[in-house]
Amino acid sequence: MKPLGDMDNSRVTHVAEGRDALTIAEFKEELPEHQCNPAQIINISADMSPAFKKGVQKNFPWNTMTFDKFYVIKLMNEVVDSIVRAIRARARGYRKVQNFIKYDLFTGRKVDV
Repeated sequence: MKPLGDMDNSRVTHVAEGRDALTIAEFKEELPEHQCNPAQIINISADMSPAFKKGVQKNFPWNTMTFDKFYVIKLMNEVVDSIVRAIRARARGYRKVQNFIKYDLFTGRKVDV
Protein backbone atom coordinates (compact mmCIF):
# COMPACT_ATOMS: atom_id res chain seq x y z
CA MET A 1 0.00 0.00 0.00
CA LYS A 2 1.33 3.41 -0.91
CA PRO A 3 -0.06 6.73 0.36
CA LEU A 4 0.07 9.68 -2.04
CA GLY A 5 -0.55 13.18 -0.82
CA ASP A 6 -0.49 16.92 -1.03
CA MET A 7 2.85 18.11 0.36
CA ASP A 8 1.78 21.75 0.60
CA ASN A 9 -1.21 20.95 2.82
CA SER A 10 0.33 17.89 4.55
CA ARG A 11 -2.55 15.54 3.78
CA VAL A 12 -3.04 12.18 2.14
CA THR A 13 -5.11 12.40 -1.05
CA HIS A 14 -4.90 8.83 -2.34
CA VAL A 15 -3.97 5.39 -1.01
CA ALA A 16 -3.16 2.74 -3.61
CA GLU A 17 -2.43 -0.97 -3.54
CA GLY A 18 0.88 -2.02 -5.00
CA ARG A 19 4.17 -0.36 -5.75
CA ASP A 20 4.35 -0.18 -9.52
CA ALA A 21 3.81 2.19 -12.45
CA LEU A 22 0.08 1.41 -12.37
CA THR A 23 -0.11 3.02 -8.91
CA ILE A 24 0.94 6.36 -10.41
CA ALA A 25 -1.53 5.96 -13.30
CA GLU A 26 -4.40 5.30 -10.84
CA PHE A 27 -3.40 8.38 -8.86
CA LYS A 28 -3.49 10.52 -12.01
CA GLU A 29 -6.94 9.17 -12.92
CA GLU A 30 -8.35 10.05 -9.50
CA LEU A 31 -7.01 13.63 -9.39
CA PRO A 32 -10.08 15.20 -11.09
CA GLU A 33 -12.29 13.69 -8.35
CA HIS A 34 -10.35 15.90 -5.92
CA GLN A 35 -10.73 19.02 -8.09
CA CYS A 36 -7.12 18.79 -9.23
CA ASN A 37 -5.91 19.00 -12.79
CA PRO A 38 -2.98 16.60 -13.34
CA ALA A 39 -1.10 19.47 -15.00
CA GLN A 40 -0.98 21.17 -11.58
CA ILE A 41 1.37 18.48 -10.29
CA ILE A 42 4.83 19.99 -10.67
CA ASN A 43 6.92 17.84 -8.32
CA ILE A 44 6.66 14.25 -7.17
CA SER A 45 8.64 12.89 -4.24
CA ALA A 46 8.95 9.10 -4.19
CA ASP A 47 11.27 6.26 -3.39
CA MET A 48 13.85 5.20 -5.96
CA SER A 49 11.83 2.30 -7.32
CA PRO A 50 12.31 1.87 -11.09
CA ALA A 51 8.57 1.17 -11.36
CA PHE A 52 7.70 4.53 -9.77
CA LYS A 53 10.20 6.35 -11.99
CA LYS A 54 8.61 4.72 -15.04
CA GLY A 55 5.10 5.63 -13.83
CA VAL A 56 6.07 9.25 -13.22
CA GLN A 57 7.82 9.58 -16.60
CA LYS A 58 4.81 8.11 -18.39
CA ASN A 59 2.00 9.93 -16.52
CA PHE A 60 3.67 13.20 -15.47
CA PRO A 61 6.47 13.73 -18.03
CA TRP A 62 6.51 17.50 -17.47
CA ASN A 63 7.27 17.41 -13.77
CA THR A 64 10.33 17.09 -11.58
CA MET A 65 10.84 13.92 -9.58
CA THR A 66 12.52 14.23 -6.20
CA PHE A 67 13.70 11.11 -4.44
CA ASP A 68 12.66 10.59 -0.83
CA LYS A 69 15.62 11.62 1.35
CA PHE A 70 15.44 8.38 3.37
CA TYR A 71 16.45 6.35 0.31
CA VAL A 72 19.15 8.80 -0.76
CA ILE A 73 20.72 8.75 2.73
CA LYS A 74 20.44 4.95 2.84
CA LEU A 75 22.36 4.65 -0.44
CA MET A 76 24.99 7.15 0.71
CA ASN A 77 25.51 5.19 3.95
CA GLU A 78 25.95 1.97 1.96
CA VAL A 79 28.57 3.61 -0.26
CA VAL A 80 30.49 5.11 2.68
CA ASP A 81 30.40 1.75 4.52
CA SER A 82 31.77 -0.07 1.47
CA ILE A 83 34.58 2.49 1.13
CA VAL A 84 35.48 2.16 4.81
CA ARG A 85 35.49 -1.65 4.54
CA ALA A 86 37.74 -1.52 1.46
CA ILE A 87 40.21 0.85 3.12
CA ARG A 88 40.27 -1.23 6.30
CA ALA A 89 40.94 -4.37 4.25
CA ARG A 90 44.00 -2.69 2.72
CA ALA A 91 45.28 -1.49 6.09
CA ARG A 92 45.12 -4.93 7.78
CA GLY A 93 46.39 -4.91 11.32
CA TYR A 94 46.94 -1.17 11.58
CA ARG A 95 44.30 -0.31 14.16
CA LYS A 96 45.38 3.33 14.41
CA VAL A 97 44.97 3.78 10.65
CA GLN A 98 41.57 2.09 10.70
CA ASN A 99 40.29 4.39 13.44
CA PHE A 100 41.70 7.43 11.64
CA ILE A 101 39.95 6.50 8.40
CA LYS A 102 36.55 6.08 10.03
CA TYR A 103 36.95 9.18 12.17
CA ASP A 104 38.05 11.30 9.22
CA LEU A 105 35.29 10.08 6.85
CA PHE A 106 32.46 10.53 9.33
CA THR A 107 33.52 13.76 11.03
CA GLY A 108 35.48 15.56 8.36
CA ARG A 109 38.19 16.42 10.90
CA LYS A 110 41.84 15.95 10.03
CA VAL A 111 43.78 13.90 12.51
CA ASP A 112 47.56 13.54 12.67
CA VAL A 113 48.47 9.87 12.77
